[in-house]
Amino acid sequence: MRKQNVQDWEIAVLGAGTMGLSIAQFFATCGHQVFLYNRTPANLEKALTRIEENLTTLASDGEINAAEIPSILGRIHGSNDLRESVATADFIIENLAEREDLKKSTFALLDEYCAEDVILSSDTSTMNIYDFVTVSHPERLIITHFFNPAYVMPLVEIVRGPETSDETVALAKELLESGGKTTAVLNKAIPGFILNRITRAVFREAS
Repeated sequence: MRKQNVQDWEIAVLGAGTMGLSIAQFFATCGHQVFLYNRTPANLEKALTRIEENLTTLASDGEINAAEIPSILGRIHGSNDLRESVATADFIIENLAEREDLKKSTFALLDEYCAEDVILSSDTSTMNIYDFVTVSHPERLIITHFFNPAYVMPLVEIVRGPETSDETVALAKELLESGGKTTAVLNKAIPGFILNRITRAVFREAS
């Protein structure tokens, strides 16, 4: 059952690529217990090493206290078992490859593994997951699009689906803003969302 206070939430991040590890680092730095899932153990180890390197760089730049690094790393738990990774999560962020079949099958498993009030989100930047993802409680499905690197960039686009509840949007905003993020809410998915859509228009006009 989802915890009442968002600051007590446990976060599951699916995918330990560039965005996944960056999001995991962000939430762990904010004090959350983070479960970082990746199917390939070797890539998971690389991600954990990269997070430590990122934190060391931030400490050398005076952005964080170096003494905090061990506790931040201690809040990140890597696993290549999906069920184990989401077992106690209150909020799940999918960062897997931009493939419809992969996202569809993954969310089907999340629907099976997670309690009905666990919020299921995707960090997709290009796909309208609401066209093909099916879960038994669609009111808890949402897009939370971070920008790279997620532990530095302040903006997160929150994109609601046709059945996403006001409560889910409000809780996602509260969670992200409690960590210092600036959120922009879209009431429906449009190609490119906000920033990428504007960027593409600028590039088109400049070419």
